[in-house]
Amino acid sequence: MGRRTAALISPGFPKRKVPRDLLLDPPRRRRRWWVWIVLIVVIAIGLLIAVDVMASEPGVGELEFQDGGISAVLLDTRVSIAVTGIVSRTEYVQRFRNPTDEWQEAVYRFPLPERAAVNFMEMRIGDRVITARVEERGAAREIYERARDEGRVAALTEQQRPNLFTQSVANVPPGAEIEVVLRYLDLARYDGGTFSLRLPLTLTPRYDPEGRAEAPFAYATDGGSHDTALDVTLTPGVDLAEITSDYHETVPARRGDSWQVRLATPTIPMDRDFVLRWTPVRGQKPTATLLVEPGGSGDYSLLMVLPPVARPDVRVPREMVFVVDTSGSMKGESMRQARASLRRALDSTLGAGDRFNIIAFDSDYRMLFPQSRPVTPDTLMQGARFIDGLVANGGTEMAAPLRAALGEQGRAGHLKHVVFMTDGAVSNEAELFGLIHEQLGESRLFTVGIGSAPNSYFMRKAAEFGRGTFTYVGDTREVGERVQDLFEKLSRPVARQVRVDWQGNAPPEFYPSRLPSLYAGEPLIVVGRSECMSGGVRVDADIAGDLWSREVPVVGVMPGAGIGALWAREKIADLEDQHHRGGDAEALRQQIVDVALAHQLISRFTSLVAVESWISRPPGQQAERGAVENRAPRGQTVAMPRTATHADLMLLLGFLAMVAALMVQLALRRS
Repeated sequence: MGRRTAALISPGFPKRKVPRDLLLDPPRRRRRWWVWIVLIVVIAIGLLIAVDVMASEPGVGELEFQDGGISAVLLDTRVSIAVTGIVSRTEYVQRFRNPTDEWQEAVYRFPLPERAAVNFMEMRIGDRVITARVEERGAAREIYERARDEGRVAALTEQQRPNLFTQSVANVPPGAEIEVVLRYLDLARYDGGTFSLRLPLTLTPRYDPEGRAEAPFAYATDGGSHDTALDVTLTPGVDLAEITSDYHETVPARRGDSWQVRLATPTIPMDRDFVLRWTPVRGQKPTATLLVEPGGSGDYSLLMVLPPVARPDVRVPREMVFVVDTSGSMKGESMRQARASLRRALDSTLGAGDRFNIIAFDSDYRMLFPQSRPVTPDTLMQGARFIDGLVANGGTEMAAPLRAALGEQGRAGHLKHVVFMTDGAVSNEAELFGLIHEQLGESRLFTVGIGSAPNSYFMRKAAEFGRGTFTYVGDTREVGERVQDLFEKLSRPVARQVRVDWQGNAPPEFYPSRLPSLYAGEPLIVVGRSECMSGGVRVDADIAGDLWSREVPVVGVMPGAGIGALWAREKIADLEDQHHRGGDAEALRQQIVDVALAHQLISRFTSLVAVESWISRPPGQQAERGAVENRAPRGQTVAMPRTATHADLMLLLGFLAMVAALMVQLALRRS
């Protein structure tokens, strides 16, 4: 008798195989039908889970042209940065190529510094150059789409967020290359004796807790060809002791009063941010600078003052609340950095008389203690175990843990500091800024950006609303140094009640309009506009109960320095802050539009648009639309699931379901 059939043998008849099911009694046949039903259900569950996991990976593969299969190509990127004092001017050149036989439209998303004042764009097609102009966002989009439909070559640069932009190029001819040139101004950062600038080169998908649709990020599956050539010219105005790059090898060379900084290789991959630092020789750190730029509507001024560093005579007890992001976007290197940072904080920062707590969050949040507890060997051990158990998964729900951290009243006699560690991969920044503004009270919020490409706009702005500072940690080798620097700041007196007296000048409109408290090693930077800036200023501050004062004369009049554009950028940022605090949205929108148009800046409500004057695409031919991939951030895989899904759990369930299906099938074969 065979395994699956039985033979009926009868004299005079040939052998005939009969299905074994006919030999089974009816109850066994019914049981077997139930097994088949279970098998079908298990397989269906496995397939549904697999489909859900695959659907949650918007970064997989390339976004292709509609003609089926060929992606738009960003051929290369070239960046040139010139720094004079603390003002930086950047030219950002993207070269697109159409490798197809069809007319194409390419769309590319890219990051820029969150404080960038983008005020120039031109498009180059062979020998032809088309210069853009700033228009209201809706009008710019309409101009671009009309030109695209008419067959004209056109380019549109739109701001999605202050640090995230979209570049669209319509009617790229078959086999042709088009260059898009952007220029923007920014300020170098000075902190703890070192200047620095950061150029974002990649981006991380943003999580939206409301599930609102957002254009997907596309990443190259083959490692991509997205590289950039980069050079920096430094004219710092002081002698330099050191020039370093945090994550890329550079070669500096002295050129008179300037330094030329080039990459050690022709290009670098656009998979992590570029950070350059330069340190003045000992004794030449800046203390005060006041620059003036004459403008058509008045004089623009840039003030930088560095208060002295004083050591505390008496240590004030602190309440430290550490909030750490454990969502899916923190998986891998970012999570390892976060755990190392927290362990460092527990080991070297907290002292006798201090209190602390730890809050971890993803789709939900959990607290080490219901309320902050005193520092003891036992509580520190509990904290270490809590940190070691942190695993990255789930969504990025920041609102609830922020409320928990800020809502708890600080203990009397303690300075409450909330240290927030995250990559900031969220899209609901406005909601969170409003929450910080409402809940902060007497606390201070300090943000620590973890990973190769954190959302620096959210991190920096959250710290501003929280009256704290932003620290960027992009590599495990930096964790100890960067975190230690932060807590060194927190252990020293703060320059409070900072005031600026414009001494005989008409009071300017200056930003930030609310002068911040200054932590150790941080300068006060103010940009202003007045009818006439003829004299200097005086800066006063309270440092550990002592009055500190400094007279600052005008040290340079610099026509065309770009201070006016930087002032306009700060004014727009201040208007956006008023919106986050509940101001009249429509009135603020119109003010932003007016400032942006007057200074030809991109903003949330204005865009740069360039249109060729003649029609290039022949009638009857259509332009196919496609998107250009970005390089995935370093330390993250190309296929990045939405942080709202428990992708690891889903994959595990799908695997177990398929194993169960195979086991049932094997059991059926043996029965």
